[in-house]
Formats: sequence, C-alpha cells, structure tokens
Amino acid sequence: MHDPVLPALRHVNADSVIFRDHGELITVARFLSEVVSLAEGLPVATQVVNLCANRYRFSVGLIAAMMRHQITLLPASLAEKPIKDLADADPALYALTDEPVALSGIPLFPFPPTADRRAAPRIPAFRATQAAVVLFTSGSTGEALPHLRTWGALVGSTQAAAQKLDLSALAGASLTGTVPHQHSFGLESLIMLSLQHGFTLEATRPLFPADIVAQLATMARPRLLVTTPIHLRSLMDVRIKAPPLDQIICATAPLATDLALAAEQKLQAPLWEIYGCTEVGQIAVRRTVHTDRWTCLDGIELDARADEIWASGTIAAAPSPLGDVIELTADRTFLLKGRKADMINIAGKRSSLAYLNSQLNAIPGVEDGVFVLQERGPTPRLKAYVVAPSLDAAHINAALRQRVDAAFLPRSIDFVEALPRNMLGKLPLDALRAL
Repeated sequence: MHDPVLPALRHVNADSVIFRDHGELITVARFLSEVVSLAEGLPVATQVVNLCANRYRFSVGLIAAMMRHQITLLPASLAEKPIKDLADADPALYALTDEPVALSGIPLFPFPPTADRRAAPRIPAFRATQAAVVLFTSGSTGEALPHLRTWGALVGSTQAAAQKLDLSALAGASLTGTVPHQHSFGLESLIMLSLQHGFTLEATRPLFPADIVAQLATMARPRLLVTTPIHLRSLMDVRIKAPPLDQIICATAPLATDLALAAEQKLQAPLWEIYGCTEVGQIAVRRTVHTDRWTCLDGIELDARADEIWASGTIAAAPSPLGDVIELTADRTFLLKGRKADMINIAGKRSSLAYLNSQLNAIPGVEDGVFVLQERGPTPRLKAYVVAPSLDAAHINAALRQRVDAAFLPRSIDFVEALPRNMLGKLPLDALRAL
C-alpha cells in the first residue's frame, strides 16, 4: 500500500513568516526550532490534550506531538468533565497548556516560556497513515463522539479545499479567524491551511466585531477571514468600517443568502462556504451569493445507500453516513435540505428547525433566536427562545406569519438575555434542554 511522506509545512524558506503574534513576526526557522525543542521535552505518552489558546503555540505543540508519535486529542468542550473522562480512559494522558487552567485529575505540561534556540532543523515530514488528531463532534445533536484523523486525511482535505477556493492566487496571504482551532473547521481552515499553503496566521483569536476589524486592519494583503454565520452577523450588525478582504471562508451552519451578500459588499471580498462534518472532514464548497448548490471537493464521493447519503473517497477521514437531508444533483453537486434531527412534521406539513430558525433570525430586531420542539409524536409543540429587547411576542408572531406556514408558529415565545451558544455559535443539545 502506498504511504507517502508529507511535510509539516510548505512555506518558501526558513525566513518566511509563518505566524504573527501581537505584531511579532515569527519565521519558519523559529517555529521549527521551537517544535524540536518542545518535542524533546514532552512527557512519555501516546496521547496529549492540546489546550493552547495561542495558535502559534498550539501549532508548535501539534507538530511536536507528531514527532513523538503522540496523538493530539481535541475535545469539543474545554470543560473539566469531558477532559477528565479522557484522562480516566488513558492514565498516561497529559494536557499541554499555555494559560492557567483549572483542571483536576490530569497532569498539566506548561508550554515552555522560552525555547532552546538553535539552527533551524529540516522540515519534519510524516507518513500519510500516521494518526494525527482525534476530533470530537460538537454535541449539538447529542453526545460528543471521537473521530480519528490521519496526517494524510488532514493534508488531503486542506489541499482539496484550497484548490476549489483557488487559494493559489492568494500566495503569501495573511489569515485570521473567529473559530476555535480545536474544532474540525478551525483546525483545517486555519492551522492546516496556513501550514500547507505558506500563509501567515494570526496567533490570537478575535471574537468581537471591533477586535476583528482592528486585527484585519494590521494584516498585510491578501487578507483572509475564516468565520461562522453567528460571528459574521455580529460583524454586519455594527457600524464599524472594515478594511477590504480578499476572501471570506464560512462554515458550521448554512448561511442565509442576504447575510452572505451583505458580507461581500461590506468586506469587498468573495464569500465561500465549506460544508463538512467531524466524521469525514471537508466535503463541499459553494459561493453562496451565486448558488444554493454545493460542489464536492475532488477526492470526495457521495452515494445513496438505502435511506442515507454516504460520503467517502481518497480525502475522507472515514466513509460515513451524513447527518443531513441531501438531494443529489448533477455534476457532483447537491442541495442541503437540513439536519435529519431537525426535520419536523406538524399537521401533515414538513419543515426543518434550521429553516424556521433562519426565518426567525431574519426578523428585524431579533438579535438571536431558536425554535425548540418540546414534544414529538401525535401532538408536537414548538417553542421559541428569542433575544429581542425591542420587540414583543405579538410582533414576532406577526412577522413569522408572513414567513412560515401557520402550523409552525411557536405556541409560546420566551425572551432571554442570551442563548447559550458555544465557541462555534452552535447550541449544544444539553444547553437547549437546560432552557
């Protein structure tokens, strides 16, 4: 079986800038020197939880762990219990940290404040079949489950997405993002994209609109922003002039066309969405303002098996059934109809919670909102939780009546100060149940 050896990074030379940390430029030579230094000092183990918040130190830790043949675990939540559960399953497990964390039951290995500087070593390379990371599902549809990614799957997925997005035209680009790098999307579209395409990645993660705009303004062009619908909407809602970008990459939930159009106009750049899942990796892309059809990446195949659509192929982490309702169309394209778990039937009429949520959040004055199905079976009931300080329930119901069938109007609307979204802007199932 062919098992190619693939490099850890593909920057032009040792003097290329690979990260920027609070304005400080970090070269490939320094990065590689710190990778080797850290690798030599890591504890003996087969697995490590990489909790580094700084993307430079996270990346050093990722490559150093691979040099020691340690698999990096990336839990969906950084709360104490999920990490303790991992430690209970592997007594030798330790956590690499760059900030103080309150965790018990797992040894902490602080990222060294200064590394041993030495001549830049050669770029490390790893076999495609080497286990690299274990990613966990977000928990938005139930319990978070682990999924292994090999180095070859990570590299192949990153290269296939970059080809569809024509990122070769943006050589030497600066890259930042609002998404956590411990998640599949952030790992592939921030960490791996920068390593495998010679980009300069911002080491710090901006969250609020003013922080995003301030960071973008200091970045050299071409500039790329990796984000989610919830962060993009916040950026559109504020009256802050943003510097022009060269590309926007968005994922984690389908994006409304009007929001995509507003983003392209305000940020003066094309916006592409990526469709994927933790089980498979990146699957397809679309230019949202031009089409509602998704185009599969090269190396991904979709096929119908019984009542499910499966994704497989040379860049897929593993063949897997998809959790969405998908309509296959011609030329390796498809339409996304919504999550299977979101599909509802009320009074003989079908819709999806994702569609209803999009209509709720499109109402002027609604800052955030979500539909919840309280009861299934013969008498399903819908309830809505809404963040809308200037509106009342009568106004929201009147606006919804113009957008959705009356069968899907909520039986009640609860006004809340905020919805318990996670770092990706998703609402985990347990958080929804708590509401």
